Formats: sequence, C-alpha cells, structure tokens
Amino acid sequence: MQRWAKTLAAWAISLVVLPVLLLGLVEGSIRAAYPKKELRVFVPRTVDGIHFMQLNNDFYRRFLSFSLPPERDIRVLLDAIEPKPEGGVRLVVLGGSAAKGWPDSTMAYWRFLEAIARAAYPEVPLEFYCLASPALDSTVMRYIGTAACASIEPDVVLLYLGNNELNGPFTSSLLAGFDTGEERMQAVDRIHSLRGLRLFELMVSNRGPSPEDEAARQRAGFGERTREGRLIFDTYRYNLEQIIQASEDAGAEVCLSTLVANLRDWPPESDAPEQPLVGDDAAQWESGLANLRAQLSSGEYEAALREVSALRDLSEGAVLSYLEGQALMALNRDSEARTAFEQAMDLDLPMFVRARTAANRVIRAVAEEYDASTVTLVDGEGAMSAQSPHGIPGREFLLDHCHLSVEGAHALAVAFWPAVDAAIARRLGRPPTGFIAPGIEECAERLGVRLVDDGVNRKRLLDVHEGRVALAGLRSYYDEHYGAIDASEQVDPLPRLARAFALSGVDYLNGQKYVDALLLPGSDFALAERIAREHAARYPQSAIFRSLMGRALEANGNPDAAEHEIQVSLEIDPEEYGIRAAYAESLLNRNRCDEAKVWYEELVATSPDDYRALEGLARTALCLRVPDALAPIEHIIELNPDGPAGYELLLAYYQTVADDTDGLRRHLEELAGRYPEAALPRQNLEALNAQ
Repeated sequence: MQRWAKTLAAWAISLVVLPVLLLGLVEGSIRAAYPKKELRVFVPRTVDGIHFMQLNNDFYRRFLSFSLPPERDIRVLLDAIEPKPEGGVRLVVLGGSAAKGWPDSTMAYWRFLEAIARAAYPEVPLEFYCLASPALDSTVMRYIGTAACASIEPDVVLLYLGNNELNGPFTSSLLAGFDTGEERMQAVDRIHSLRGLRLFELMVSNRGPSPEDEAARQRAGFGERTREGRLIFDTYRYNLEQIIQASEDAGAEVCLSTLVANLRDWPPESDAPEQPLVGDDAAQWESGLANLRAQLSSGEYEAALREVSALRDLSEGAVLSYLEGQALMALNRDSEARTAFEQAMDLDLPMFVRARTAANRVIRAVAEEYDASTVTLVDGEGAMSAQSPHGIPGREFLLDHCHLSVEGAHALAVAFWPAVDAAIARRLGRPPTGFIAPGIEECAERLGVRLVDDGVNRKRLLDVHEGRVALAGLRSYYDEHYGAIDASEQVDPLPRLARAFALSGVDYLNGQKYVDALLLPGSDFALAERIAREHAARYPQSAIFRSLMGRALEANGNPDAAEHEIQVSLEIDPEEYGIRAAYAESLLNRNRCDEAKVWYEELVATSPDDYRALEGLARTALCLRVPDALAPIEHIIELNPDGPAGYELLLAYYQTVADDTDGLRRHLEELAGRYPEAALPRQNLEALNAQ
C-alpha cells in the first residue's frame, strides 16, 4: 500500500507539481523581462481624484486591430461625482454617437429630455449622466453599462444603442467558431479571466485579425443574409439583455428605444450589384441605372419602375432598391416606398453606420422579454416616421445617415418623455405628471442655450451665458452647484464637477469639442486659443490640437502664426482629413485661391459629400472666377435643399462668374421643381422676381 502511495505521489509530482513549478518559473521570468500589458476592455484610471474606466488600446490592438491615438482616449465615469441627493432621481444615458450627440453634445436628445424633465419636476433633484460614446458598439457598451449600474446607482437607464453593430470595434474579429452571440461574448470574458497571466499576454502579444477575420468582417457587413451578420445581431441581443440585467440588479428601470435611420435622403454607398456582373451584363447594369436616373429626373416614374424590374433580372442591389423607393414615393405608394428604402439600407455596404432593420427587430423582441416595470419600449423610430414626409425619415430629422439634427434630437426626447415621466414617478411613488413636452425653442431657453444656424448642420445649440461659452451639457450643473456664471468668472480651471464631466463625458475629443464650440461665430476666440494651446502642450504629438490652435489663431487675426501651426500639424499627421481641410481654409482666407483649390479638390475626391469641403471648393472657384464653381454648389444644394449656404453661393456665382440674371432665374425655377418640399428655391425666386 505504501509503495502504491509513493508511486501515486511521484506521478502527481511529475504530472502536476513540476509543470506548475515550471510554469511559475516561466511566468516569473516573463514578468521580470517584459512590462505588464492589460488585457481588459477598460482599465481603471484616476484623474484629480476622480475615478474612470479608460478604453484599453492594448486589448484592441491585439484582438481587434482597433486602437486610438493617445489624445483620443475614451474615458468613462466610474464613480458618481457626488452622493445621490435625497429624493433625487439619477438617469444614465448609454449608446453611441447618435445618443451622445454629434457633431457635439449640443445635438443630444438627452439634453432636451433633461429640459423637459426639469420643467415637469422642478422640485426634484434630477441628475443626467451621459456615458454614451462615439464609435462604440454594444459589446463595449455592455462593459460600460455594467460598471455604471454597479457604481453610479442609476434609477433610470436610457438606451439608444445599435448603430455601430456592423462597424464597431468588435465586428472584425471573434466571428469564427461561434454559433451564438453569448458564446462569442463568453470568449471575450475568458480573455479577461486570463489577463493576470503574463505568459498568456506574451502568447497573444502579436495577435491581430487574420485575413480570415477580415473576410468574416466583409461578410458580416451584409447583415442577416450571412452567418456572420446573424451572429453579430445575436451578439447585439445578448448585450442588450446583459445591460438590462445589470440595470435590474441595480434596481433601475430601462427605457429602450428603437433607432431611426435616414432612409429617404441617404443613397447607398455603391452602385455595385449584389452579385458581381461581367461583360454585357455589367454594361447593361450601368446603362440601366443611367436610364433609371434619367427617368426619375424627368418624372417618368412608371417607366422607372419597369426599368427596376428589368434590372432585377440581372441582380439585386442597394442602389436599385433606393431608386425604386424614390419612384414609389413620387407615386405616393408610401408603404411600398418605405419597404424599398429599408431594403436599400439592408443591402448597403456598412461604410456608414446605420441601424439595419434587424436592430429594431431585436430591440422589440428584447423589450417583450421583460415586464413593463423593468423595460419600457420607446418607439423613437416610429415617432419620427410619423412626422416625416411619406412616413419615411430623412433630412428633416437627421444630419446624415444616423446622427440626429436638433429637430431629430428634440423629437426623440419627446418620444422618450412618457416612459421617462412614468419611470421617475414610480421612483417618487406618485402618478406621472402627464406634462406636455415643450418645443425646441422653449427647451433651448430652459437649458440656457441659444439656437445657431452654422450653415452645415442647420441648427445647433450653443451654450452661452454672459458672453461665456460653457462646456456642452454642463450648464445646468454650473447653475445648480456653483451658481450662475458671470462674465468675470474664470472658466478654466473648471470646477471639480465640471472637469469631471469634461473628462468623462465619453466624448473622445472633449478638448476638441470645447474648442470647436468656442470657434463658432460670436463665441470666445481668445479662450479657444488658450484651451487649444494647453491641449497641444499636453499632447505634443497631437496633430488635432495643433490644427485647432491654428484655427483659433486665424479667428484671432493672426494668419501667419495660424498657417505655421497647421503646417506643423500636417507634418505630424499628413493624412488627417480635418487638418487638410483647415489648411485649405487657411489658404483660402489669404486669397491663395490656386493653392486652396488643389487642396479642396483632393478633399472632395476623398469625401464627396463633405459640406465644408464642397463649400470651400465653390468659394475657391468663385475666387478664381472659373465656371466649374457650379458643380460643388449644386451638390451643396442637393445635400440640403433648404440650407442657405448653397443659395448664397449660387447667387454669387451668377453675379461674379456668369453675370446672368436670367440664368439664375431659370436655375432657381429648376431647383424649385426638383425639390418641391424645399422653401428656399421659391423664396429666392420670388425675391429675384421682385427686384
């Protein structure tokens, strides 16, 4: 018996103890030789005594081929700034850039919702914590939401999430070998569980997406038609359920909204057919699309539908469905038109983020899984559709493919309000107020902001108090916690609470957004220069902040110094689109129109629908008095038929280049016919005829 025991002990030592000791020796050697690399999606950080989670680039580089430069770190508030006030209600906002507010937080639905809620509950301390973030998908937001529910203790969680599922950081990897989204996410959690082992870190140190990963990402872009696309939307469902579970565990209610996409005014990224065509079939496809567009332009809608039917014999395609939707809408066959536009979106390449129809199906299905006291479905998409021409959302509510305009943000807030009113009332043990949500102007006044038309995004909300610009989203906190800001108060250094929100608002370039706001007409250019200079010193290799400093210097009347700073930023990052645009604008402002035109032509070639680049190209062409100014002007008007910038440029063209009043009149008549719902073509025509 003793001999058997000794034999078993020897085997145990050789099979278990010795390998463990050997692994321990290897682990210890690696720890001594290599610095530690975190393998978590987020890692804890502390800034000025305030605790955050920070997006971990080491994880993304290794597993997802996704990383951000140092100045674009994404930080998420980990602690409540202050204890929840007695009798107060805390609301947490989760989502992507459409929830956060883009191009900045002044375009956020939750700001309007805050104005409505404070008006309905003036005696209740309400706190809004926005943890939404640009460019992040539901997988990353699951970590954010879970941590927020555990640490911030929300009463209500507002979810407007799902635009980035086919484009977000997790799309390009971890798609092979999994049958469900839950399995896929558990694989990520297993990586987390091994993160303490330096040996594991070394094993994956050079890991990145393989060619197979890239092929899977391409297939995922086709949505539910592929296994990978179905897996992504199953992952999306799992992540929503996990966020809701974390909210429920924290005792919070969830208001979950459907997502609105620009169906009517956002054409597909490509004219390519779904199935590759060659030879005569490819030529027939191209000529058929040309005929189809010509028929739509001339009002031959029935003929256009026949052309669509003929082309479908060759292949399906996103552009085909989109043009079909335009023909059906013109014939007032609205239900069929909407179906065609939705199919165009679902067939489109995932170049631009939009929630596919599958996302809203998932949202509705998830909401049905829970009791109404846990999850309330908000039909934001349905609310905006009901207010859109032909019941099909477009530019009246959206700036681009998915980002809400001021009008869209207000409409979404109004859609959220009954659910939020009921949730707040349940927290307070009273019936809902039934308060009627005020309009955009009254909300802006309650927020202490003013509406600004910047010519690009139509309307923006700008925080202004006594000539000072406050950080977007912080005005109510300034007023509530520190009293009104007077003209003499120093905005920087910001109070602790304001700084915390500035650092944590999950706006990946908070400094940039602040300076952008300060550079709007009528704002504080000197403060913009100072803030940009401080950020440039903090991030010496940041091309963005050197460029912003150049823009601020330009606004302050120092063009030579401005050009120098922008040139330095170009040396740091010659491919950064925004910096190239700033340099082109700098050249144009100094009447170096030949040089500016070259830069703007390159910008438009890179991004054909960029309003700022098109306007710059038109202005340079007008400066040079060349006829090709008309093309970018036409495109500007096409992008926003009711935007004043295009018509101002059109008038300038006919006054300086063409010198043809009759030509201007004919052009305006043509535009009025092409865009019957737009008011500006008719108004400009009437003004011209009245002269």
